[in-house]
Amino acid sequence: MIKDETSDLHSAIKLFLKDIEPTDIKAGPHSFKWVLCAIATLAERPSLVHNLFLTKEFKENGAYRLKINKNGVWTEVTIDDFMPCALEG
Repeated sequence: MIKDETSDLHSAIKLFLKDIEPTDIKAGPHSFKWVLCAIATLAERPSLVHNLFLTKEFKENGAYRLKINKNGVWTEVTIDDFMPCALEG
C-alpha cells in the first residue's frame, strides 16, 4: 500500500490559521478601501466571520461556500482559494 503524502499535508492546513483581528486587513495598490473597512469592522467580532463560512475545513479543490448579504438579502456564494493575502497570513 502506498501512502499518499499529500493527505498528511492537507490535514495540517487550516482555513483560519490564527485569531481574526481587524489589523489583519491590509490595503493593496488596487484595493476597494470601502470593502476593506467593512471587513475590518466585521473582524472586530471573529465569530461573525466564522459564521459567514459554510465550508469550515480546507478543501483540496479550493472551493468554499460563504453567506454574504447583498442589498439586505442573504445569499450563498462559492469562492475559490485565490483570496488575496500576504505571506504572513
